[in-house]
Amino acid sequence: MKRNIGKALGGGSSLVAIIALVVVALVPVAVYAQAKVGQPVHFVDQNGTHKAAVVVHVYPGNSALASMNVFCDLMGGDDCGDVIGPYDYKGVLVTPFIPYSATSEPVTWHYPE
Repeated sequence: MKRNIGKALGGGSSLVAIIALVVVALVPVAVYAQAKVGQPVHFVDQNGTHKAAVVVHVYPGNSALASMNVFCDLMGGDDCGDVIGPYDYKGVLVTPFIPYSATSEPVTWHYPE
């Protein structure tokens, strides 16, 4: 029966390629997010603005959830006041529990473009 399925799909290698595509489509994107302490990332604030950040903590059991220090442009008038976060230390915002988003959703992090 396995041979018949492979032949129907054009050969064994085609079957393997289709299975690989199905597996990749079913795996959540967050599985690929592997934040590491000290890693530069982009933080997206609630207005959709991308800001430079550095990961300072990765939560055990979920490498896509991280705390980070977000850097704000004080010279450009950005005092971090429009960003969700508990602490603002003169241009550095400490943000806990920030999830990964491949699509740059607000209040998430992603790898630099």
